[in-house]
Amino acid sequence: MLTGALIGLIVGVIFVLIKSNKEKRLLSSSKNQDLIDSPDFASIFYIATEEKFKGKSLKFYDYTGYGYLSNGIFNFQDQSGKKLSFDLKEVSVGFPEHKKRKLTWVSFTTDKNTYYVTCFTTNLFSVDRSSAQKFAQLIQQTTNN
Repeated sequence: MLTGALIGLIVGVIFVLIKSNKEKRLLSSSKNQDLIDSPDFASIFYIATEEKFKGKSLKFYDYTGYGYLSNGIFNFQDQSGKKLSFDLKEVSVGFPEHKKRKLTWVSFTTDKNTYYVTCFTTNLFSVDRSSAQKFAQLIQQTTNN
């Protein structure tokens, strides 16, 4: 039993190290490419399409990448180079709740698609949702003005 706990702890530590290294590489590759001025908010984001968000799969997002909010425009670029940009004045913004996915989500609905956006940090024993809540508050303030 102790052996299983030690193996689980080692696997958890390795997972967190790999994830943080991946996030650092994403941030370092994106910092100087697209940012002209300092953004209102920047983080690693997870974006799900409507099919993935409402589906029952374990993986609840389609894209992982660097995103930032600046001057009422949310820009995102994933690891493969796919770019998404949402002008908050031109898209419909929502704050959906999902019973199984207990994260703070923001939805951007364009003419064709709906994208669900969240950001969070994985710690060794927990998930820190404070960045997603801060992002949602910023979006609410931006859309209300």
